Amino acid sequence: MVNPEAGFGVARNSLFSKYGLSVLNSYRNHAKKYGEALSRLTGMKGLEQHTMMPFRGLFDSMGKGVFRQEKHWCPECYLDAMRQSTLVYDPLVFSLMEVKSCPVHQLALVSQCPDCGATQQALPSSRKIGWCTRCGGFLGYMGVK
Repeated sequence: MVNPEAGFGVARNSLFSKYGLSVLNSYRNHAKKYGEALSRLTGMKGLEQHTMMPFRGLFDSMGKGVFRQEKHWCPECYLDAMRQSTLVYDPLVFSLMEVKSCPVHQLALVSQCPDCGATQQALPSSRKIGWCTRCGGFLGYMGVK
C-alpha cells in the first residue's frame, strides 16, 4: 500500500492488515502521521486525537501487549445502534488488551460470530462493521435471535 500523503512508501497489505489497527490507533509516530494526513485529506482538524496519542507516555513505547490482534465487540452496542438507526462503530477502547467488558452495558466483550463462530479481523477487508466477514450474520445477537 502506498500512502504518499502520510509520507509512507510501499507496504505489504498483509502487514498492514496484521498491524494496521495498532498503527492507526496507537500513540506512536505512524498514528500521528496518519491522523495528520487524514486531517489534511478530509479537512477535519485534530483526527490524531481520536487515537491513543493523548496517552503516549503511559504505555510500552513499542506498543507490546496494548492492542488485540483480533476484533472484540459488545453485541448490545451493535443492537443499540441498529435500534436507534445510528452509526455502528467499534470504540477504540475495545481494541485494548486489558479491556474485557463494555463500559456502557457491563457485558463481556466477544470475539466470535454467534452464527458461525468465526473470529473477526480487527481491520476486515470487506463487509460493514457489525456483520460477520465469513457468514454475513449480524454480530449483535449474542447467539440468540
